[in-house]
Amino acid sequence: MQVKLMKGTKGLLVRSVVVALAVIMVFVCGIISSPVLTAKAADSTTLSNISCADMLQMTVGEQKVIFLRTGVFRDYRLSSDIADIRKLSSNLLNFTAKKGGRAIFTATDSNGKGYDVNVIVTDENSGFNVTNKGDYVNYSINKKVFSDVLSVDTMFRSIKMNSNTCITFSAQDNRDYEYRYSVKTEGNSYCAMTGYTKDGAFKFNPGIPGKYYIKVSVISGDRAKTASEVFVLTVYGNTYTDGFYNSYCGFTNEITVNTTRSYNIPGGVRNVFIKNSSVSYRAEGSYLYLTGKKIASNEIVIISNSGRMYNMYIKVVKQSEEPAVGSNVTISFGCTPPTVHTGETVQLPIKASDPAALKYVTCTSSNTNAATVAYENGICTIKGIGMGRSYITAKLPNGRSVTDYVYSIGDYDTYRTESAIEKGVDISCFNSNVDYKALKAQGYTFVIIRSGYGKEISQKDTRFETHIKGAKEAGLGIGIYHFSYAVNAENARKEAAVCNQIIAPYRNDIKYGVYFDYEDDSVRYAKQLGYTVDKKTVTDITVTFCEEIEKYGYVAGVYTNTYFGKTYLDMAQIKKYLFWYAAPYATSFAFDFDMWQYSFILRPYSNCNGDFDGDKVFSTVFQLLSK
Repeated sequence: MQVKLMKGTKGLLVRSVVVALAVIMVFVCGIISSPVLTAKAADSTTLSNISCADMLQMTVGEQKVIFLRTGVFRDYRLSSDIADIRKLSSNLLNFTAKKGGRAIFTATDSNGKGYDVNVIVTDENSGFNVTNKGDYVNYSINKKVFSDVLSVDTMFRSIKMNSNTCITFSAQDNRDYEYRYSVKTEGNSYCAMTGYTKDGAFKFNPGIPGKYYIKVSVISGDRAKTASEVFVLTVYGNTYTDGFYNSYCGFTNEITVNTTRSYNIPGGVRNVFIKNSSVSYRAEGSYLYLTGKKIASNEIVIISNSGRMYNMYIKVVKQSEEPAVGSNVTISFGCTPPTVHTGETVQLPIKASDPAALKYVTCTSSNTNAATVAYENGICTIKGIGMGRSYITAKLPNGRSVTDYVYSIGDYDTYRTESAIEKGVDISCFNSNVDYKALKAQGYTFVIIRSGYGKEISQKDTRFETHIKGAKEAGLGIGIYHFSYAVNAENARKEAAVCNQIIAPYRNDIKYGVYFDYEDDSVRYAKQLGYTVDKKTVTDITVTFCEEIEKYGYVAGVYTNTYFGKTYLDMAQIKKYLFWYAAPYATSFAFDFDMWQYSFILRPYSNCNGDFDGDKVFSTVFQLLSK
């Protein structure tokens, strides 16, 4: 198989590439999302191959499905007639509760192994609650039920369930029919959940207590006839706490005409149903953006990707006759947009010269494939969606705005390449009279420049300004490294602050990462001060520097070699950062990398004043982050 390379630093470690393939097959509590029970064998040892609960609990009229994970049912029986059992397949049984009572379900598999399961059936008025969060209620729809017109008497008319229960409908023997499901809350119109499908599968998890109506519409194979059936779901108990529900659902939100508000929908947006046209919407990832169109009240139903339904009540109001924000009010960011990791969020404070104007701020992202934004109470929350760079804009109704970019970073493995795609050098005060234009002419595209060392501004590299200005003028890409003498995490935090102080005027030019460089001389210095640094200490120091430099809006990286990486770094903890690997002249590597320091004695152009360290890029991430 092909092996991806990562490279990069001043002489530290090499990472051996270890490839492991693991295939894990997990069966979760049911077939077709149906609930199953926890069974006990005849010898009373608990088994997990029949179900997920201590017993099978049902209400009268309820159906559930259980299955045998291994083998098939050879024989099965119920000790009393509280439920009917129908075999759906060799290892799948459908239970229909008939009357209240208790019974023992006994089954034998094809190997002769026996299982006993307690079955309890209560009537609808008994107060029985479904409390298992993972429990599913399954209703099978057989085509025999559907004649020319569906009969209410032939199907379930009322289902009682807890708010954390997922109900699953599935059609059996459905070759001649197509199914469509719609849902509504009491007093509202139906919203289509699915188009017509052959398989008839539909999963619904309300999440919010209340009464729901699910309508099943069926079209016969020749599309000549349609029929509908209504299920009434009484949902009780709010055992599931949801931040979106607590913040928005059930409350009236006001939106001014021609303004937009954003809402973070847990699990992402799948469908949006709007009662009237007073608002328009767009969905991007997990965010829903609503824009006021005309003065009116509106109800919105949102279905998340996980099937959860949310209700939102929106009131669109007219803009104030007096300007809400004075023409002289200005806006700014409270800090540089911090770098965000995909799937995580960071907060960007917004400031206005008149704090009262903060309620009118809107925030947008130029690249929602990289990052999305949500705004509330002076805070722009940025969520990392994918690798890339996005420009974040905060704007006031008076036209004043502020824009800056944010980096969103993710799994670097995805972007690593088999061969080098760029070459460059790293330089410091030890490199004098560098001909930057000659470097560019010889095909070198970037330089990694030392900002300095240690935690004092006086330790700034004496040629830093010369190098970065020369590289900019020649059109070379720029990265940074900072040499560390930290003995603890607090030192590393101060070093990151000093590094930022040095490089901040050139932030827009730094597109090849900011790397933390901790080497043997760092360890020696710590020992002189009476500190013994081990793997945990150095890893904590490294992670602290990287976390801090990300807060300043840079893409953090680590520089090391094979020995140092194996001895002093927990490589699993630094996997989330760029990796610059020092392994000059190596033909095999201990670690994957994004940049490789392949030479200490490079002469990149004629008449060089001394040797350079040579580096090669083995990743497309730098190009992506530069867009």
